[in-house]
This record gives sequence, structure tokens and C-alpha cells, in this order.
Amino acid sequence: ATVAVLLFSTLERCVNSFSFSAEQKPFLEGRNQLTNSTLSAMAEKYEQKDVNNNLEILRSLAVEIQKNSEFEIKVEKVSHSLTIEEARSKPTIGENDIVKKVHFIRHGEGTHNVAQRNWRNDPNWDGVSEPYTLDTDPKFKYQDATLTEIGEKQAKDLQQITEGLSPELLILSPMRRATQTGLLAFASHITAKKLPVIAHENAHERGGKHTCDKRLDKSKLQSLYSMVSYDEFVTQEVDPFWGDGSTRESWKNLAERALSFALWLKDRPEEYMAMASHSAFLLTIFNAVFSSDSSETQTWFGTGEMRTVLVIYTKKEN
Repeated sequence: ATVAVLLFSTLERCVNSFSFSAEQKPFLEGRNQLTNSTLSAMAEKYEQKDVNNNLEILRSLAVEIQKNSEFEIKVEKVSHSLTIEEARSKPTIGENDIVKKVHFIRHGEGTHNVAQRNWRNDPNWDGVSEPYTLDTDPKFKYQDATLTEIGEKQAKDLQQITEGLSPELLILSPMRRATQTGLLAFASHITAKKLPVIAHENAHERGGKHTCDKRLDKSKLQSLYSMVSYDEFVTQEVDPFWGDGSTRESWKNLAERALSFALWLKDRPEEYMAMASHSAFLLTIFNAVFSSDSSETQTWFGTGEMRTVLVIYTKKEN
């Protein structure tokens, strides 16, 4: 069974109509049925409203964010086992295009996911508060949340797919739940020393305000995960996105660092990579940075989901 079948019993689509500016229309026309709809497939019921709102924000940012790149960055969903050689022969790939095959993974279920589900399902929930802000989590119980037993199983279940794969590099968010997921999913590769592992700050979840999204200090993470290299792309000891803990990182800032991450992937010498990150980061990179002809690539990631795509970079004409 596929990961989606293992993790979800239902698939819901929520469609909300909204209008676009004249500047946005040419870009959005290429997104087929996404032009006038918001899709939140894979989101749990209590998340649906937030996901719809966030998708609308991200798609309104897409034109502005993509203008900041010299490349059009398109993604095409492919089978996990497709080789780079097979990818290059696809008719959708131009002669001068740069192509990367990437397994994008959302972390397995975390303790904060369970806390939010229970919090929002409380009949007395006020519709606004969360269980992991400074006023509701003053002792930082959920700081840099880790995987639950279910989350660990979701990550280990990915081994059924990854055992037959040979990525050249594993990239991890420095946050523990994503790091744990990537390490478990590719455990045999790492044990055999066949897969280098690096952490990258730009793959961090949307930061600020939520204690679950405040990562541990770099030195602590290095002591916990010695097989991960933090030296080059996690440059600060403390979480740079936390601030004073009262403000959530803006979607625009998240989209800008997602673009920076996508361009960094382009410049990597590896052609075939895997990465483990978070729901908001993945929603952002797939909707504000990447373009696609298929809505299938742009939906919400479920916990423990792995989505394999070709990332195709085409130099824009002057």
C-alpha cells in the first residue's frame, strides 16, 4: 500500500473561489484547475480552514516571489524509482534545463500535532489559541517537538520505499522531528555510510511564536545527532527565527527563504537528493516558489508523506 493509503482513510478537497489581479492571471492560467480554487487535500479536518487561508496567501505571493529568480522552477511528480537518466529523456525537459530529482518528506506525527488536535477538538476551544505559545506553554514543554510513537512508525514505514533508492545527499531541517524522520527513513543508507547528511536552516518550519517551532541550540543538536553536519548551513547557535517569541514569521519571509533553498538545490553538485522538512515550509515551496501543471504536487503534505518530483530549472529569457 502507498504511504497515502497507510496514513489517511479519507481525502477531502475544499474549494474556495477568489479573484486575482491582472498581473497574476497570466501566471495562474498555467496552473490549470488551480486558477479559481484552493485545495487542502491531506489536511486533517481541524486544519482545513487554516490550510485554505494559507494557500490563498501563498498563491497571492507567487508572482512576486518568482520574479526574484532568474529561473522558472517547475516541478513534475514522478515515481520514486525514476532514474536521473530516465528523467533527462522526458519530453518535458529542455536541452538547457537543469534537473534535480528530490524526495520531499514531511516529518512524522509530532507531540505538538497531537497537542494541537486535542486542543482544537475541545468543545471550549476559543478558535484562536494554540497549546504551544508563551502563555499556554511557558515552560517550553513543546520546544522543538519530537516524534510520537506513531510518528516514528510513519518514518520507519518509509524504509519500505527508500531501501531501493540511492540519493546522493540527505538534507534535513535542523528541527528534531524532521531530523528524526529523515534519519529513520534512510537508516540503512546512513548506517552503511552511503549517504551524507546535512542540516539546512532554510528548511526550518515557519518560525516564531510557537514553542514547538523554536529549535534547540546548535550545540545541543550536534550532540544529539552526530551523524548530521550542521557546520555549513546552520550558522547561528540559537534559532534565528524565534525573535522575542511573540510574533510569527511572515509568509513572505518564509517564501523568500524557500526560494533561496530552491536555488541552492539548483547549484548543488548532486542531481538526486532527499530532504525532510515541515508542513508550512513544504506548502510554501510547492505553491509560492514552484510552478506545476498538476494540482497533485501542490496539496498539503500529510505527516510522514514522501513526494518525489523532478525540479526543473529553466533560464528565463530577457
